[in-house]
Amino acid sequence: MGDRLCGSSTNYDSHHTPVSQEEASSTSKGEFAYNSLVSRSTSSLSSLSESEQNVEFYDIVLICSERAKKERDLFLTFCRKQQWKVYLPSMEKLLGERRSVTFKRGFDHSTYIVVLITSCFQEDVWAVERLQIALIKSIEERYQNVIPVLFGGLLPFEMSAIANVKYDDEFFEHVMKKSIKTDTRIFKQNQDDCRFQSAQGTMATPPPAYEIESMDSGEGCSISSSYSEEFNNMLKEALPSEISQQYLTTKQFQGLCISLDVTDPGLNDWRGLANSLDLTSSQIKFLEDKQARTSEYSPTKLILDVYFEHNKTVDKSSILKNLNELFTEMNFGRGIQITQEAIETFIG
Repeated sequence: MGDRLCGSSTNYDSHHTPVSQEEASSTSKGEFAYNSLVSRSTSSLSSLSESEQNVEFYDIVLICSERAKKERDLFLTFCRKQQWKVYLPSMEKLLGERRSVTFKRGFDHSTYIVVLITSCFQEDVWAVERLQIALIKSIEERYQNVIPVLFGGLLPFEMSAIANVKYDDEFFEHVMKKSIKTDTRIFKQNQDDCRFQSAQGTMATPPPAYEIESMDSGEGCSISSSYSEEFNNMLKEALPSEISQQYLTTKQFQGLCISLDVTDPGLNDWRGLANSLDLTSSQIKFLEDKQARTSEYSPTKLILDVYFEHNKTVDKSSILKNLNELFTEMNFGRGIQITQEAIETFIG
């Protein structure tokens, strides 16, 4: 579970607490058992009940060698630019707390697990063991949330079946931004904040839960009132005009609006589409201000309606192909998929 001292038959954790022979045997085989970690997870906050603690959630829990400081700092700088919350065990460790407990806290409250593969990664026993537990839980829960980032190191054999990305690859930023979504972290944090406030008596009544219909599966899911209202308002606002309905179905049109209306640091959003269509800076600023004042307003709807209205005399296939090319230039995968489906409908 922790560091192993070279030339010694005894295994120790970060506080030099002897580890049982059974644990040592399991560790040496690379079978970092999650349930054994759970059984040892008694942190310095254990005296508080769960309802008395306000849990903090993260987008990423980072696994890397302690020697890879340069690579770690490069990746953290990138994450800060994307406004992602990263849990770095060495920074979150409480006084008197075992490293295994510190890692578990971040593991349980993070959406993704990013592993920095460097030249010294395989030599760091602690990092390798944390990788193994991440892979075990990912397989058990059937959740593809382990992301290897290569900094020149060799990819471990057990990760050979997982898609990876090189830090110095020209598409690194694009791949990471498409892979990491903050929605889960924000949703869980809001849920826990409401629970905590309710437990502390600072909230008169918990916010009501709303049932909304999933656009993909048609199944209902419970969501906090603020998200539910914003989602439903966005759907109402993002209805296509009569002209736009001739090119895209309501579901396709709303899919573009919901995806593009979310502001992206790399302009992979409605602003990127507006730039591609040569809207002026004052027009884009006007839409930004209106979106900021009215949460349910969809700038993407207006841009798409204007696009289809302006080109209504052109044949439908050409209009959709041109829009597909714009999304390709933006590297907007969802837009490429939707417009391709629409093109196939008209061509077919």
